[in-house]
This record gives sequence, C-alpha cells and structure tokens, in this order.
Amino acid sequence: MVQQLSVGGEFRGATENREQFVAHPIPPAFVPPKRQWSGSGATFEGATTQRTDFPAWDVTPRASKSKPQWVSTSGKFDGQTTNKADFRDTSAIAALSRFQRPQAQYVPNTAKFDGLSSHKEAYQSWPVTSKPVGKHYQPFVALKDDRDFKSTTAAAYIDHPFDGRAESKGPVFFLPPSDAKFEGETTSQDAYRQWTIKPRERRSKAAYVANKSPFPTETTYTVSFQPKAIQNGEGRPSKFGPAYLPVASCKFEGISTHKADYLPTTSDQLIKAVDFAPKSGFVYHKDDRDFITTSKKAHCVLKPV
Repeated sequence: MVQQLSVGGEFRGATENREQFVAHPIPPAFVPPKRQWSGSGATFEGATTQRTDFPAWDVTPRASKSKPQWVSTSGKFDGQTTNKADFRDTSAIAALSRFQRPQAQYVPNTAKFDGLSSHKEAYQSWPVTSKPVGKHYQPFVALKDDRDFKSTTAAAYIDHPFDGRAESKGPVFFLPPSDAKFEGETTSQDAYRQWTIKPRERRSKAAYVANKSPFPTETTYTVSFQPKAIQNGEGRPSKFGPAYLPVASCKFEGISTHKADYLPTTSDQLIKAVDFAPKSGFVYHKDDRDFITTSKKAHCVLKPV
C-alpha cells in the first residue's frame, strides 16, 4: 500500500515505482572471438599466377641506325650575301663630328605682316540690316481654383453635436482595512515549517608523511658532475675579462678631447625648460563607501541549530 504524503511530514514509505519495479537479469553482451592469423613457415613450391602470366622473355637489343656525317660539297663561300650588301655600319661615321649637323636656333621676325591671312579673308565684317524677332511666350496667369482638397470620407462625414453624457456606473462600496491581528494559520505557515538541520560530516584530510628512505639510484647531476679544484687566491674568473690595471700612476698633464671641446656656459645663456607639471594638486577627501554589493548586503547567513 502506497503511503499518502502529508504536508510537512517526512516520507518513510515506498514509491509506486519501487514497488512495481522488477529487476530482470541482463545477459552479458556476446563478443565473438577474434581470429588471429598465424602464418605457415613452409616455403611455397608451386608457381603463382603472376609468375605464370609474366614469364621472362629473351629480348634482343635493337640496333640503332647511325646518322651519316655531313660532308660539304663545295669550299668556303667567297661571295657577298644580300644582308652584307644592304647593311651599313654607321658607328664609325656617327663618331665623326663633321657628319653631325648642328641644331638650328629659332629667331623670331619682328616685322609687321602686311598680307591677308586666311582667317581674315574667311571671317569678314558683314553689315546687319535687320535683327530677327525672337519667339516670346505669353505670361503665365494663374486660374482661380475652387477646390477644397477634401477626401471622400471628409466630404461625406456628418458632424453631430455632443452636449456631454453622464458616465453610467454602479455604486462604489469602500471597505476600510481591519487593524485586527490574524489569529489563524496561513497555508504558507502550515507548509513551510522550520526543520532542524543535521550538521554535515566533514572528512579530515590525510596528513602527508614524507618518505625517509634514501634515494635508490643516482641522479644525472651526480653522475655528470666533475669537481674541479681552484687555487687559493684566484677565485672564479670574471665573465668581463681580466681586471683593468692602469699603465702609470702619474698625473695626466695634457688636455683631453672632452676638455678641449667642452665650453662652459654662463647663467644668462641657460634656457629654462618648459614645465608641463599640473598646476593644481590633488586634494584627498575621505571616502565613506564600503564597496559592498547589493547581493552581499541582502544575504543572511543561516547558522545550523
């Protein structure tokens, strides 16, 4: 019999699914055994189809025909070809200055032209006796328009006067809220009760115990490390080379390049650099913000009872 679940009670019965469920045995999936190929160690004494269809034939090499050597029937050509007769080598002639014509210089003529040019002859000044009258259009006169530009709906619409009607509605009953305390039990209070929460069991973390047994094998560093002795007083050599030793301890009395090129300037010649620093400083004000989100403010931490 299925137990009825009461509101707010703890369920201790069995569900309909658990009572009617019948566990059937599931046979294991059948996996066919995989056949493994095992080759034969004996040699093949027969003839394959490849060897039967493609026997080795005796092929005789084909004799190549030798090309006859060309033998000239006449001696050296002593005549003159058409190309040689028409071709003229002008490189030697162009190098000579006496065959080069100097470029002529243009000198304008300042004398007046007394003749008759073709433009002046073709375009003469003809006398005009009469000027043709152009075609003039009549001035525009706007016609009187009696259209009112109303649509068919606006023209057929009949406006009825409205004097104002009284709004029809029933009487309104106002019930003032009661200040009396509700002494009964609401549905929410009956369904949502405060239950005791059992403390959660926490599993302690296992402590780490170091292994104190020696390392069984040697490391690569121990095998590859070669100790080398250093003589007393030398120390490790520097990567920048040997230390600098001055040649002589006497004072330098000459003039160096820096002293010869350097010219001291007076205070009048100094140019003050442009100052881009902000003129107004930062004024600190006390910040009363707590930087707490709205979700964190509304969160209420519940402690187990």
